[in-house]
Amino acid sequence: MDAAPYLRVCLVEDDADTLESSSKLLRVLGHQTFAASSGLMALAEAPAWKPDVMLIDLAMPSIDGCELARQLRLHADFGSIPLVAVSGYVDSKHRKQAAEAGFDDFLGKPYTLVDLQSLLSRIQMRIAQSQHRAAQTRAIAAATRALNKCSRSSFDGS
Repeated sequence: MDAAPYLRVCLVEDDADTLESSSKLLRVLGHQTFAASSGLMALAEAPAWKPDVMLIDLAMPSIDGCELARQLRLHADFGSIPLVAVSGYVDSKHRKQAAEAGFDDFLGKPYTLVDLQSLLSRIQMRIAQSQHRAAQTRAIAAATRALNKCSRSSFDGS
């Protein structure tokens, strides 16, 4: 069985040690990482990085994770990119706030390599399914165009 393709993961975390250790875990799993030490940095840099997924700490100064998610969701390039809230506050209140802000998933701190791998595998599966649906839609559209062209040619007597 082929290994899943790597993901381009943007980590947004204000704690330098957590940012470094999370980046190392992701690299061990074979993913490419981009690190932002603040929400402001993520807003400025993430569009150029074109990440496949963003792991965002909820408790950050200036722009917290929920506000960052809301702002990212307004950006055309981030309307459908999976956003994962990362927090030590794992109660239902914080999970609900994250979901309302536009997060797709939630990862509680501290997390293990297995937790991270499981989350990213689910995301890879969602991305693959989305790409498959998009390819099917393109194929149906191309077939429809070809059929319409043939129908017009027959109708015109060509």
